[in-house]
This record gives sequence, C-alpha cells and structure tokens, in this order.
Amino acid sequence: YQRRVHGREPGVAMGDPLSLTLAAEEALGNLEPERAVELLETALGLNPAFVPALEALGSLMFENGHLDRARELFLACPDNRQMKFMYLAQLTEGFEALQLYQRGTELLLEELNLVAPDIQDATVKRQLSTGYCSMAELFLTDLCDEANAAEQCEALLEQARQTDPGNCEVYKALADLRLSQSRPDEARQALDTLLRLFSSLADFEMPPPEFRFAVAKLLIETQMLDGEFGAISVLSRLLDEDDENIDVLYLAALCFDMADDTKAALYHISRACQIATFNPMQESEFRPVLPDLLQTIQEKAQQTRKTPS
Repeated sequence: YQRRVHGREPGVAMGDPLSLTLAAEEALGNLEPERAVELLETALGLNPAFVPALEALGSLMFENGHLDRARELFLACPDNRQMKFMYLAQLTEGFEALQLYQRGTELLLEELNLVAPDIQDATVKRQLSTGYCSMAELFLTDLCDEANAAEQCEALLEQARQTDPGNCEVYKALADLRLSQSRPDEARQALDTLLRLFSSLADFEMPPPEFRFAVAKLLIETQMLDGEFGAISVLSRLLDEDDENIDVLYLAALCFDMADDTKAALYHISRACQIATFNPMQESEFRPVLPDLLQTIQEKAQQTRKTPS
C-alpha cells in the first residue's frame, strides 16, 4: 500500500514530466482516462513544452471530442513532429488540410528513409499509408471538384497500397473511389480484398467500430450481404460489441430486409426504435428514418402472414 500525498501518484517523482507521462500511459492501459488526463495536465503544468505530454494529451482530447483543446495542444508541438500535422489536418478542411497531411507524410518518409527498407518500422509504414489514404479521401470530399481529382486520388491510393499492402483503409477508400466513378464491380473487388484482410486479423487487430460500420455501408451499397464477412456478418460482430447502437441495428434491419429475412429485420428495427425512444441522447444518423423502415418491414410481415403457405 502506498499513500498519496497531496494527490501525488504513487511511485511518480514530483516535478518529473516524463514519469507523469509514463504513469498516464499506464492509467490509459488500466482504462482510467480521467486519471491519465489529470497526470498529463500536471506534467504540462511543470513543463508546458514537454512534447510527449502535449502529444498524448492532444490525442486524448481529440478522441474525446474536445477539438479546440486538441488543436491548442498540437499547435504547441514543434514543427518536426509528424503527429502534429496529422492531427491538425483532421481538424481542418480543404487545401489547408491537404497541406498539413503533406507535411506529416514528408516527416514520416524522412523517418522511414533513415533505415534500410528491410528493417523499416511497420508502424511508421502504416501511419504513412494511412496519411496517403487521408489525402486521397480529401479528393473524394472537400476537393472533389478540383481538376484531376480522381487521378490524384488514384495515385495517392496506389502510394498507400505500395507502402503498406495490408492497410485496410486503402481498400475502403478505393471502393469509395470506384463507386463515385460508377464502377461497382471494381468496388466489389476492392471490398473483397478488404474482407480477406479482415479474415486474417485477430479480434484485437480489427479496425475500430467506426471503420467497420463505414465498410458495412459500402457492402450494403454493393449488395455484398452474405458470407463470413458480408454486411450482415460485419454488423452482427459490431452488435456483439455493442448491442444498443441504433445505427448498427438500423443497418442490420435493412440488410435482413434486403435478404428477405423479415423476422430478423423486424427484430432489429423494433429494437432500434425501442432504444431510440429510451435513449434520446444517443447520436444517430438514422434516427429520423427509423419509423419509415419499421413501417415498411411491418407491412411485409403482415403480408407474409396473410400469404398462404
């Protein structure tokens, strides 16, 4: 047992920003984000220019939606830190975001080029590949009206693929591009590659839920519903992790409806509507259209009951 003295973290030297930052990392590993923030703020109170604490707290603020504070922290980082530019780019739009991503990827390339290709850090390669994907996505969204936007998007995605062929984000972005070009067969090919990557990953290696939800949307758009990693399977796994997510339940209902499984569709849309009623604060992009899908599926269910077997 170690007694705290005036809020001091046991085993952490007072006035030591590095030890406080390491203790914050440990707190995060123990699922204590509030304690991690407290430790990082203390570290920055002792040394406002301590870069590891700036970056760690900046990423925490970003992940928790405190975007103004995140921007303030990353702006305080030195200009030779790729994390600064990659996060600031996500807090910006258009050409300014593109320029920030470009600077971040330049720094990552410099880091990779310091060592021989056969011993390059896989984490840095993944970060660089993801940076290229982020720039490509700008040409699908903010910069889609620019001259040669599709060509620039394609070139960036090829750079991303060559840098890290195992990066799931490459193939999701490529599927997005192909759908925007009205080339659904090639979108399905990209999604097939992505699903093969999914099948090779352990549970702890899987991309975050937000990414898999976006993939599920693409699978629905391309009518890839069935199979081990079809839309229904991807959504079912997301529901295993959180069975009260309104939007995942909505898409699952939509999938089952498209697959003519009215019973499963009715279960999922009814549950989505129930949760939406009892949890009005949950953010949901599909909340306004829940009643429409419920009515459609209920009518199908009634028709099924009326149809003689």
